Parts: sequence; C-alpha cells; structure tokens
Amino acid sequence: MFLVMCIYGATTKRNLATVGRYCMMGLFGIVIATVVEFILSFFMAVTILDFGLAILTVIVFTGLTIYDAQKIQRVAENANGSDDFKKVAILAALDLYLDFINLFLALLRIFGKRR
Repeated sequence: MFLVMCIYGATTKRNLATVGRYCMMGLFGIVIATVVEFILSFFMAVTILDFGLAILTVIVFTGLTIYDAQKIQRVAENANGSDDFKKVAILAALDLYLDFINLFLALLRIFGKRR
C-alpha cells in the first residue's frame, strides 16, 4: 500500500498541497485524540476509540505519504546539485520514513489485537 501511494504521489499531475494541509490538520487531531484516549483509559475501557483512532491514523498517513512523495518529486525536478537540495532530500526521505513507520504501527493496532 505504501509503495502504491508513493508511486501515485510521484506520478500524478494533480497538485496535492491541499491534501497535505488537511492531513496535517488530521495529524493534530490524532495527537489531541490520543491524549484524550490516554486520560479516559484511566476511568474506562476505550477499545472502540482506539480502533477508530487507528483507522483515522491509517487514512491520515496514507494521505501524507502521497503528499510527501509528490513533494520529493517536485524538489527533484528543481534540484541543481547544491548542498541545500541534498539537505532537503534527506529531510523529505525522513518524512517518508516516518509516514511508513506510523502507517505500519496503525495497521498493527488494527490487526494485532488477536489474542
């Protein structure tokens, strides 16, 4: 899934900047919901909230994967070999790595509850 989203983000002609903005807002919402879930877990079981939060995390990080892949593609088109572009490429690769790790962890939260 990650590979397909990276290929789509790198090859699409559509500008995905709005997708990136909405996914960043979703990421802030996930952080806030995680804090609320942590507080509520002291008082009651919140398994349905955990499941919903994991699904939302998969959706948000899938969108961020598409956005980051397109961002890397645009930077690569404008690269002239300077050190600044190399630094940006390293940071963009780190963004994609974090997207992959968070997507993987969210999928584990969804499918790893088999006891």
